[in-house]
Amino acid sequence: MSTLAAQYFDGRSARGHAVQLSCENGLLMVRGETVARTEQTTALELSPRLGRTRRRIAFPDGAVCELEDDALLDSWFDSVTHQGWNLVARLEGHWAMIAASFVLVMAMTAALAVWGLPWAAQKVALRLPQEWVVQLGKGTLTGLDSAMRSTTTLPVARQQTLQAGFARLQAGAGVPSVLLFRDWPEVGPNAMALPDGTIVMTDQLESLATDDRELMAVLAHELGHVHERHALQKVIASSGVAALVFVLTGDVSGLSSIVVAAPTIMTHLHHSRALEADADRYGFALMSKTGLDPVWFARIIRKLEAAHGGRATKGEKAEVSDWLRTHPASEERARQAEQYRAWH
Repeated sequence: MSTLAAQYFDGRSARGHAVQLSCENGLLMVRGETVARTEQTTALELSPRLGRTRRRIAFPDGAVCELEDDALLDSWFDSVTHQGWNLVARLEGHWAMIAASFVLVMAMTAALAVWGLPWAAQKVALRLPQEWVVQLGKGTLTGLDSAMRSTTTLPVARQQTLQAGFARLQAGAGVPSVLLFRDWPEVGPNAMALPDGTIVMTDQLESLATDDRELMAVLAHELGHVHERHALQKVIASSGVAALVFVLTGDVSGLSSIVVAAPTIMTHLHHSRALEADADRYGFALMSKTGLDPVWFARIIRKLEAAHGGRATKGEKAEVSDWLRTHPASEERARQAEQYRAWH
């Protein structure tokens, strides 16, 4: 009968005892000068084979045997319980398998980022309690205001004129939203929908437009984002694990991290082409519904692009490009806006 040398620890003292291990018919026998015990291998726990580390056999009463790795151990512990450990050992010994596993993990991670998190974000956005949505919106605006440190310079009368036009759009959209104005030179000409549906228009965008209908076209587009909760989805997706935990457990406690991170996320928010296309279609339909020609959307996009040549040069302050950066503009989108009336 084959035996293996080991050190036996009774779990009550740090003193080790030299023993010999043998196994027959599923029974592990431990024999030493002061030790003699027999246990079913199914009642024991064998540590996995990892590199050249010593193996450990744990007994139900807390005792442990430590010994050098040996293939004989795996033949003793050949039950289903230990097959997974043996698989780990086999994988560790084959670099091709390790490389394949690495590629698989990377592919799964990429799939999670591309499809998993957006899916989870959409589910969370639809299920998130309204009080959390409100808190998220307030926290985002507070964070942005704290970073920008500037309120609007638009005269009250000018604000009231734009608010009246926005009210007509909102009535047609039927979604809860509030329009705010901010003087944010660092942001430049921009309008953004916050997670709670609040829309912020910068004074710089108001200055760029030469017709209020251009501004209303931008606001109609932003109402599309509000209707689909795009900003909320993107902020939640950026939170990663917190979104997945909420989907799986319904526990909202982990979402507090989203509130903290939301202002930073919003300043770097890039909607995907699919989300922008959704907001475009919604905006075109809303403009037509409220008597506004979608051609005004094409005009303001071209102004934004022409004002900066479509790209900021090195060392140049990217004021006008910011709306384009967060709302990828293209001549194709402008043409779609111009053709919308003919198609419908």
